[in-house]
Amino acid sequence: MPAGVMGFSSEPPKIVISEVPTKFIDIPDEVSHLVSVYMTTITGIKKPEKKVDIELIIKNAKNMFKSGAKWNDELWFQHCASSVREIILFIDPEDFHKAMRCIPSPDNRTDEEMQNFFSVFCNIKAYLSDVVHFVPDPRKGKISMIYPKESFGTMNKDDFYKMEPEIIERISIELIYALYFMFKKYCFAG
Repeated sequence: MPAGVMGFSSEPPKIVISEVPTKFIDIPDEVSHLVSVYMTTITGIKKPEKKVDIELIIKNAKNMFKSGAKWNDELWFQHCASSVREIILFIDPEDFHKAMRCIPSPDNRTDEEMQNFFSVFCNIKAYLSDVVHFVPDPRKGKISMIYPKESFGTMNKDDFYKMEPEIIERISIELIYALYFMFKKYCFAG
């Protein structure tokens, strides 16, 4: 994933790009676990009694992305979007910023960088919500906001809809890795 993608204004923490999988089901457990630990904390700030089990949500999403689900579930596309959306569905902007401000930043993190991260998550959540709720028309525009340097906005609708299963898997992988890079860079000292 090149720098600048998914809201990174600076180089993400060092990771061999070839290690970022092309299939959601190939995301390593240690990546899922790190994302889960921090996201569970952030989603539990307002309502600590109602913590969300992010690791379970990621496992469910992996099950939805398995090829068998595509043939056995006519709504697998919406179910994939729903599972992935749950990872960021319960993030409150205020809680997100509070949580990130409480963590000392060795790299002099800026509010602008956190705003970029959060903006990306909001765009992804909006796109996934449209998929979940069967709202087709604005999806091309929302994908163009997530990937402004690509030509999704100029594609005809039929080509775009045919390509969406690949797009949703790409967005899902990049969401997990954007969270992973952010937490590894700013929160994890190990």
